[in-house]
Amino acid sequence: MSDKDGNRAYHHGDLRSALIAAAEAELSEAGMEGFSLRACARRAGVSHTAPKHHFGNADGLLAAVAAAGFRRLTEVMRDRAAGAAPGRDGLVAAGCGYVAFADRNPTLFKLMFSQWARKQDDRDLRTAQAAAFDLLRRAMPRTDPSAEPEAAAPGLLTAWAVVHGLSHLLIEGATALVELGDDEARSALIAHVLSRVADQVG
Repeated sequence: MSDKDGNRAYHHGDLRSALIAAAEAELSEAGMEGFSLRACARRAGVSHTAPKHHFGNADGLLAAVAAAGFRRLTEVMRDRAAGAAPGRDGLVAAGCGYVAFADRNPTLFKLMFSQWARKQDDRDLRTAQAAAFDLLRRAMPRTDPSAEPEAAAPGLLTAWAVVHGLSHLLIEGATALVELGDDEARSALIAHVLSRVADQVG
């Protein structure tokens, strides 16, 4: 089945996801500067009016891409933490998931944490952001369950700064200044660094 332009017509329930996937691929290749709704539509194989109909404009589609990215980040951290003991080990596992996600999805990760994304008034994006941060917060070791939430803020900010900083170092290729070895050795070293952080904030 095809639309009037000869493009593949998606079922209504599939079109949104197809456009988000196409937009992420287009973003990776063209960047924010070269991003366009027409290119996304062409990549998804639908009418050039479909993205505008579903997302309004390019910002709306990119916000949906960023929100989907945060949901995937949350899923990765949750899956990693689920296989570890609660507390310190869970924080290390969640942190390793955070860094691994960034390393595998550099362009998407930059979009998710960009100044542009912070300025977007998009409820779905804000909800997905909050869920990812809440998972990292809940992974923090709790030495005093009766303490006020504010008491955990320094440790949480420290843990987040380290995983986020490591993520950007990998994305920008700055780790070339340090001998990390192959992928397995690099993963082990990152886990070791996060273990030391967890010992400090736990």
